[in-house]
Amino acid sequence: MDPTNDSFMELIKIQQDAHRGASLNAELFTLQKMVMHLQSEIVRVQTLIDETPVGKIMKQSKSEE
Repeated sequence: MDPTNDSFMELIKIQQDAHRGASLNAELFTLQKMVMHLQSEIVRVQTLIDETPVGKIMKQSKSEE
């Protein structure tokens, strides 16, 4: 076995692992940003619903439960 080739292959594997880890971290960051955006949109839409006549009735009936 060629020790130079083994070292080279090990470096390639380290590089691939680092790239994959960075890619997964970027994907996780993007998904977390999407969750925060969706949560703020849910709050916004719920607020709009609560301001409608039917929404006010629904909100009142939920608080009475």
